[in-house]
Amino acid sequence: PTHTYTSAGTFIVTLTAIGAGGTDTANETITANGVVGASFTITVAASPASVGFTNQVVTLDASGSTNAASYAWDLDNNGSTDATGVSVTDTIGNLFPVSSPNSAPYFQNYTIKLTATGAGGSAQQLQAFRSTAASSTISISAGMDSTIYSENINFGAGGQSSLVSGRAYNPGAPAAGGIRRALFEFDVSGNLIASSTITSAALTLECTEDASSGAETFNLQRLTTAWVEGSTNVGLAGIGSTAVPGDVTWNEASSGSTNWTSNGGDFSGAVSSSTSVDANGSYTWPTSAGMVSDIQSWLNNPANNHGWILRTNESGGQRSVKWFASRTSTNANNRPSLSVTFRRPLPPAP
Repeated sequence: PTHTYTSAGTFIVTLTAIGAGGTDTANETITANGVVGASFTITVAASPASVGFTNQVVTLDASGSTNAASYAWDLDNNGSTDATGVSVTDTIGNLFPVSSPNSAPYFQNYTIKLTATGAGGSAQQLQAFRSTAASSTISISAGMDSTIYSENINFGAGGQSSLVSGRAYNPGAPAAGGIRRALFEFDVSGNLIASSTITSAALTLECTEDASSGAETFNLQRLTTAWVEGSTNVGLAGIGSTAVPGDVTWNEASSGSTNWTSNGGDFSGAVSSSTSVDANGSYTWPTSAGMVSDIQSWLNNPANNHGWILRTNESGGQRSVKWFASRTSTNANNRPSLSVTFRRPLPPAP
């Protein structure tokens, strides 16, 4: 007969022999190694056991294994041992890195294999785990941009390769000057995961013509009325041309259909971000509580996303105007770019 000892230990085996001549017994001591069983748990603070953010601490614990003397952990089930010992503790990012944290789907699936080995042999257990990038930074291109002109209230520039902001002024022809304001809108909800938390952001614009106006502070302010970028693409960038139907102008959010409540655009009085612009070159509007709040509100309520208006010193008798590359600039590197860093919700378990 055979018998399997499932647990290790020392056992006394008694044989009783019975025959015509009587009965006899014999005892023998057997040391059994026991059957090796592999078992482990995954513990992630404040997250499901099978999924976690890369900045959280995870513990793999094989103390529930039986009759094992050594433990080998293959964290990505590729046939190589990545760690040893009855338990492994580290950040998820160190043990289970996400190879493309800034690209969808922002997580990576793993199969963890534990091999427990003892005198009685070895056993294995597999478990699935999903590692999620705690935060990512992505760049969003402008979905719409345009310029509006105070002295030509029916002019648009939705299709032009340049945007203009500031006061245009020529001492020789003061009546020809006016205020220019640039408008931008970025498709936040179309590029970010719903329920993500915005942690920082920055807008980058390329100044392509400084008009020798000197350093000026340019402010971003949140637009409160929906507007439309049309295809108007004639005339000079600093002046524009008669707007095609639908293009945003000084007095209309959509030419021929929707007026602004106030000529020159409807926008919040609060400044979301500002920066000083002087000579030609790249400029960044840095993160701020206002900028983060704007983008978070656009993510949570996409219908309220109308972008920003860019303004600077607009007082008369001076020149503050600057030109910036638009989203249709022939140089793709110069186009408006919004960088957003966000923390996402945990994805479902694998």
